[in-house]
Amino acid sequence: METKEKSTKKSGFFLHSIKGRISILLLTCIIAVVAILLLLILPSVRNNMKRLTQNYLYDITVSAGDRVSLAASESDMETTLGIESLGDLIGNVGIKGIASSYAYAVGPDGTMLYHPTESKIGQLVENQVVSGIVSEIQSGKTNIEPQVVTYKFKGVTKYAAYYVNAGGDFILVISADEDEIMRPITR
Repeated sequence: METKEKSTKKSGFFLHSIKGRISILLLTCIIAVVAILLLLILPSVRNNMKRLTQNYLYDITVSAGDRVSLAASESDMETTLGIESLGDLIGNVGIKGIASSYAYAVGPDGTMLYHPTESKIGQLVENQVVSGIVSEIQSGKTNIEPQVVTYKFKGVTKYAAYYVNAGGDFILVISADEDEIMRPITR
C-alpha cells in the first residue's frame, strides 16, 4: 500500500515541481510559436496559391484560345465556333483536379457559343466581366489582351482568365472557384 501512496504523491508532485512547471511552460511556448507561425505563414501561402492559380488560368486560356484561332484559320470561323467543334477544342479544358474549373466561349453579341451546361448555350452571358468585354468588342475595340480577373457570381468568388481572338469573333473564358482552390489551405 505504501508504494501506491508514493506513486500518487510522485505524480501529483510532478505538476508542482520545477521540472513539471518547466515542461508545461515549454509545451505552452511550443503551441504559441506554432500558432504564431501559422498566422504569419498562411496568408503568404494563400497569396502564392492565388497567384499560381491565376498564372495557370492565364496560360491555359491563351493556349486554348490560340488553338481555337488556329482551327478557325484552317477551317472557317462559323464551323469552328459550332457547338460540336468547340466541345472538341475546349470541352475538357480546365485546371486538373479542380472540378469547378471549366471553359466556355461567348460570341461578340454576348451569347454563349459553348458551355459545359448545355442549357446555357444560346443564352446571354451572365458574367459582368464578360459582358464588359462584349461591350468593348461592340464599340469597335479589336485588340483586347488576355487577362485574369476575380469576380463574384451568385455569391461565389471566382477566378477567370479570358482570351479574345484578333477579330473579336469569340471570347474564351476559363474559370475556377476560389473556395475549391483554397480548400487544401483552409483545411
